[in-house]
Amino acid sequence: MNPLVYFEIPVADMKRACLFYEQVFEVSLELREIDGNEMALFPHAEGAPGASGALARGESYVPGKAGARIYFGVADVAAGRCLA
Repeated sequence: MNPLVYFEIPVADMKRACLFYEQVFEVSLELREIDGNEMALFPHAEGAPGASGALARGESYVPGKAGARIYFGVADVAAGRCLA
């Protein structure tokens, strides 16, 4: 199982970023506003392999060296522990 379930790539210029990613991957992104943030969702088919994700523009999304936000899926986060 791939633990990566979702990613967000912070962008400063949504129009420019959409044009770039749509041309590179030959897809159409779906523009939406989610929780006051401008989002462009990558296509994802339910049950298909791979993670879904979005370009994200908003107050908490700062493009730069910090990079993308990655979200992992687990059955029980409380069961996880770090090994020393």
